[in-house]
Amino acid sequence: MENKQIVGELLHGVTPEAEYERLRDWHNLKPLSNAGNRVVDYFTLEERLNTRMKSNLSFYDFLRDFDTYITKEGIRRLYDQNPEHHHVIRARNAYKLYYGNPTIFKPLLTIRILNQLPECKTGLLDPTMGWGGRAVGTSILNIPKYIGIDSNHNLEEPYKRLVEFLRERSNTEYQLIFRDCLEVEYSTLEYDAIVTSYPYYNIERYSHYKQYNSKRKMNEGFFKPLTTRIYDGLKAGGYMALNVNPEIYDFIKTFMGQCCLEIPIICRNRNTKYRESVYVWFKPL
Repeated sequence: MENKQIVGELLHGVTPEAEYERLRDWHNLKPLSNAGNRVVDYFTLEERLNTRMKSNLSFYDFLRDFDTYITKEGIRRLYDQNPEHHHVIRARNAYKLYYGNPTIFKPLLTIRILNQLPECKTGLLDPTMGWGGRAVGTSILNIPKYIGIDSNHNLEEPYKRLVEFLRERSNTEYQLIFRDCLEVEYSTLEYDAIVTSYPYYNIERYSHYKQYNSKRKMNEGFFKPLTTRIYDGLKAGGYMALNVNPEIYDFIKTFMGQCCLEIPIICRNRNTKYRESVYVWFKPL
């Protein structure tokens, strides 16, 4: 089965126009609503399924060698849960629950975070823009400019189509840079807000993304230089909002200091001890 056929089965019946309209009514949506998620899926799911989890196995790999993996009792049990669904949908559900799943930053979450922070007046920087959730969320609020950066060149075409879709529905201007975020000169960009979600210690292995073989090396080689550079480029009076897990936050505060504001994220997770937040620093005038 070709990748596009696989994605076609997973997106059967999805209309991004209707999904986007659902998201416009964000004031009346429940905190865990998935409104807008399928807009992201429509444009970037094909590449997301290329992502390798800690097992070093992508969903495409899993599906190509499905006859081997289905012999595992746990996978068979998960696959058999919804026999009325198409084989690809059942396989993906089994894969997600057994191996993990590359997650998106929900557009609705982006909207709700921005609604709790000062107005973005010039531009919003997203140096690890990922799958498109924050690009979609900022468009709903008509943020003046979204500056997204990602090293994954496989996303160039999907993002081109996503931006065309959003420009027809929003006044937000888009500037996308497909380059290693550590190689960007942030002083040349104009932004008074940063909202992003850092990768979590190589849990997900993306295309065109450097891997670090230890947490210490990722701390010193990625988190510290990136955080310092984007904050240095931030306009005075602006803010930096980072979605990271507590372990990464504990490292970042060793050189950035305690955050000014913590916004807890309500999320579904089978681990009841799991918590996640967006940590915010305000840059003095």
